[in-house]
Amino acid sequence: MRRRLIPPLAAFLAVCFPGLGHLFLRRFGRALVWHGAIIGGGIALYTLYDVGPLDPTASIAEVAAAVPTDVFLPVALLVTLSAIDALLVGKATVAEAER
Repeated sequence: MRRRLIPPLAAFLAVCFPGLGHLFLRRFGRALVWHGAIIGGGIALYTLYDVGPLDPTASIAEVAAAVPTDVFLPVALLVTLSAIDALLVGKATVAEAER
C-alpha cells in the first residue's frame, strides 16, 4: 500500500521544489539536471527579458504579478515535465521493487 504512494509523492515534491522529487527517489543525477534546468532556465529567461529587480519584502502575489508571462510559462512547463518525469520514474521504481 505504501509503495503506491511513492510516485505521487515524488511528483508533488518535484512541483514544490525543483529536483526534490527525484532526490526522494534517490536519482541524484536527474535531480541535479532538473534543478539546474529549471533554476538556470528561469534565471536566463529573467535576465533575457530585462525585468527590473523584484522587491524581496513584497507579497507572493506581487512578486508573481511582476514576473512576465514569457518567463513564467516556460518555467511552469519545465516544472510540469519534471513532475511527470518523477511520477514515471517512481512508478518504474515501485514496479521494479515488486518484482
